[in-house]
Amino acid sequence: MLAARRRTGASNAQVERVIKLIKDFRDGQYTSKQLLIERPLTGAAYDRMLDRIATNPNLLGYFNDKLRFDYIRNKRYFVIRMSSDLHDTVAAEIWSDIYDQLKEIRQRTDRYHESAIDAANGIKAKGTSKIKFSVSKGKMDGKSPDSAFQHRDCQFPGFVMEIAWSQRKLNLPELASEYIQRSQGSIRTVVEVNLNDIYTAKIQQRRQGMKATLGKAAATFSVWRAEVDESNGLKRVAVIASVLDKEFRDEDGNTITGADLQLSLRDFTCEKVARKFQDIQDPEIVVLSETLCTIYEDAVAFQQMTENEEKGEVTHSEESDQKEGRERRSVLETIGLRRSPRNVKPQRSKRLEAKQRAS
Repeated sequence: MLAARRRTGASNAQVERVIKLIKDFRDGQYTSKQLLIERPLTGAAYDRMLDRIATNPNLLGYFNDKLRFDYIRNKRYFVIRMSSDLHDTVAAEIWSDIYDQLKEIRQRTDRYHESAIDAANGIKAKGTSKIKFSVSKGKMDGKSPDSAFQHRDCQFPGFVMEIAWSQRKLNLPELASEYIQRSQGSIRTVVEVNLNDIYTAKIQQRRQGMKATLGKAAATFSVWRAEVDESNGLKRVAVIASVLDKEFRDEDGNTITGADLQLSLRDFTCEKVARKFQDIQDPEIVVLSETLCTIYEDAVAFQQMTENEEKGEVTHSEESDQKEGRERRSVLETIGLRRSPRNVKPQRSKRLEAKQRAS
């Protein structure tokens, strides 16, 4: 009996600590620069926390619309996900490039089959919207990806993207497996861009008293895909590493030509939608390595401006860039994403060259 009361007391304390943390974020009282904030929280405590938040309309609105968090019940940790200007910019610009290519598929009736166009018309950008996973008992688990695209006829996004940067060093294979397995393969494709080596290089420069630059470090991406086997009346989902740690920027900062992010329309839909077009035509969606590097370099410049602004080290030329950056952030926050000072769009001819290299 005493042990049970102690467990209840400890669980209630967990709830109070996490709710206070959420309120601190809402009220602008959290000042740490840590980008992943973890707090222990049991499944029962998580359920009680949600019940408590539901009684406070103001806090509930912030929790549902603004707070980015992950909660996986068997891990017993509530994780709040912060981001940097660099992280947000990289995610937003890759999102924008993919969105433009989906838009092109919708409009090019002379080039694409009607079934592919219909599928592309149903795909919508989800931004950082939460993805919820059902559990056997209790309230649903949730994850907040950096970017996602979902077809209107699918329960889950077909495509999810995560950016790993600084303290947000994520266990990428485990993260991909969680998305794919928990959705029973409905999340078909997980792309993860890893910029941690570049961040480490920047930190080393600062420790050595050097001005932080783009850093001598590589940048990579990985692609995990769902492989679904429904033979013998049973559904089995495997997570396949289609591309693993592919460098698109070498350690000297050079673009690696041909190291393109190769996707197709079926990566953005669930299986039932993909069946309608994939055997007829599956349009390719290619983010060029040149585009990825330009996005990254613009994002670093944007991040550096923000850091200089915080330190009061702003040049006259940077002031106008920062004003433009603030205006862009204001617009992009309305769709759950941010973008860099320049809008990066790959040339169509280079995309076609990339498709030819892949064929």
